[in-house]
Amino acid sequence: MVSQFESLIIATLTPLPEELRAKGFLIGSVNLLLQGVNVVPKKDIDFATDFETVQEIAKLGSIKVKKYCKEPKGDAELPFSHLFIDVAGTEVEFFDAITYPGSHYFGHMNPENLVEIKGTLPFSILGLNLTHELEICEKVGKTGKAELIKQV
Repeated sequence: MVSQFESLIIATLTPLPEELRAKGFLIGSVNLLLQGVNVVPKKDIDFATDFETVQEIAKLGSIKVKKYCKEPKGDAELPFSHLFIDVAGTEVEFFDAITYPGSHYFGHMNPENLVEIKGTLPFSILGLNLTHELEICEKVGKTGKAELIKQV
């Protein structure tokens, strides 16, 4: 299962210029899985980034955009700028969790809270560490995920 998500991450990030790739941080279930938490991702991949990076990625002709909100304060679906793309039938989301104060991840995406995701990826990516993923899961009431994180 890990290799499936790693291949999707590779397919997602390879077309991005390196400077944009370096501004996306893996979060959520796939991040937990790649850090050894026994979760079953719901078949999507989430990257936290900043407003400007969402806008730059949306301009690339090499991606298949499903949904896009260029407004800093979001739209009727989400309260922050976001970009959903399709990668081999999987939804990948980039959203502004760094500069939008209403995001559950706001204030957590600091360098000291990030870890390098190890695996078979041909490039380095960073993900939110388990301590901060746990804090967020507890804050938003994802008790099942929080218990799984505590087991690692």
